Amino acid sequence: MNDKKGDVEQWRLHDNGLGFVDATLVRSFSVGSQTEGMVADDELGWLYIGEEDVGIWRYGAEPGSGTERTLVDTTDIAGHLTADVEGLTIYYTADGGGYLIASSQGSNSFVIYRRQPDNEYVMTFVIAAGTSIDAVTGTDGIDVINVSLGPVAPAGLFVAQDGFNSPENQNFKLVPWDAIAGSGDTPLAIDTAWDDTDNDGTVGSLDLLALWTTGARVLIRPGCVRPIWIATATPVSATS
Repeated sequence: MNDKKGDVEQWRLHDNGLGFVDATLVRSFSVGSQTEGMVADDELGWLYIGEEDVGIWRYGAEPGSGTERTLVDTTDIAGHLTADVEGLTIYYTADGGGYLIASSQGSNSFVIYRRQPDNEYVMTFVIAAGTSIDAVTGTDGIDVINVSLGPVAPAGLFVAQDGFNSPENQNFKLVPWDAIAGSGDTPLAIDTAWDDTDNDGTVGSLDLLALWTTGARVLIRPGCVRPIWIATATPVSATS
């Protein structure tokens, strides 16, 4: 969980012995200033946190990891982000591959980094206007899934909240992953076979992430997106 002061709390969910879910605080720390999106890499054991005016921090995901951190990217002149830093999500591929994706709200764009090693910058892309759908601007939350969703999104799907959709309410834009993967100078990986489950077929413990963001409590589970209104894919433009 995080808040506008930059405080972060990590809670372990467990059975209280009576068939109900209880929670125990296992770690707390301060990022420094207002935080926004968070995402856990449950395979590599990292927790990424967006500090709105500063950049993206990488912490160890386990409670015993303490407060040691690495700055992945920054909003200053040397970085690829423009404040505010908002949503974060991960496109997984096999063997620790795939991408960390961030919403760079101030530039109405999305920035992609490699999961390893050292979260190398890959490219920046925007979701441009189509013939009947406006461009994506002012994005807070994003999510992505690598699983094939049929003919419309055979390589997975990227979802972005569109904050400005005048004269209508804000909505969500859906973009097939292969449209993003093929938009840059070097194609991104596509892996629809990677499965985000434990060996017993259950969802991993880090897949459920409760967080506080802009005053609202959100419970996120990979693949579960419940928008008010959805607009399908618009053109993607990338820079490397």
